[in-house]
Amino acid sequence: MGKIFIKDLTTNIIIGVNDRERTKPQPVIINLSFDHNLKSAGKTDSLEDSISYSAVSDKVLAFAETAHTKTVEALAAGIADLCMKEFDIKKLCVKVEKPLAIEGAASAGVEIKRGKKKK
Repeated sequence: MGKIFIKDLTTNIIIGVNDRERTKPQPVIINLSFDHNLKSAGKTDSLEDSISYSAVSDKVLAFAETAHTKTVEALAAGIADLCMKEFDIKKLCVKVEKPLAIEGAASAGVEIKRGKKKK
């Protein structure tokens, strides 16, 4: 088993609950990490035996840019659901940060962990 991660995926979107946040796009930083069996990909050197970081990034950005959520909690949950369904990821961590959320802070946000129950 191994872990695939995407660090500091950044986009500008309308997100927030305040009126001022609903009019102008602001930066959002997304970090993902998920468990995946990397043994085959390590042996075959083939992307077919892994998960494409690029494909995940593209889907996550497209979702974030069209989701129209008000909270980072809802955005993170939507990203988690998307990744688990589209890429058959069993366990992941999604972190969503807003760098401009609090004056004087580098960022504020949430980190959620999701996993599919074993059958």
